[in-house]
Formats: sequence, structure tokens, C-alpha cells
Amino acid sequence: MMDILIKLLSIAGWFAAVVIAAIAYIGMIIFLLKKKVIGDAGAKAFYFGGFVIAAAFVYRLSVF
Repeated sequence: MMDILIKLLSIAGWFAAVVIAAIAYIGMIIFLLKKKVIGDAGAKAFYFGGFVIAAAFVYRLSVF
């Protein structure tokens, strides 16, 4: 019973960490857009790069 609880809490912890990291990533892009550091094309490149790196991590692909 304790093993199941530990696994569920581990899954919930990882889920929360991923959600918080994604919110911080998107918040950073919005901040950079508002400060006019990057343009729309730069924001799209950041989003695309983030998705590529996340997909490579999930599917264990080599990025470099």
C-alpha cells in the first residue's frame, strides 16, 4: 500500500514540476515580448525550440 502511495506522489510531483516549468517558460517569453527584446518571429522560434527539446527528451532522441 505504501509503495502505491509513494508512486502516486512521485507522479504528482513530476507533473507539478513540469507544469510550473512550462508556466515559467511561457511567462518568460511573454515578458520578453512586452519588453520588445524579441519579436513575434523570435517568440515562435522559442516555442518551437521548446517543443522540439521536450519531444526529444520524452522520446529519448539525441538533440546534439
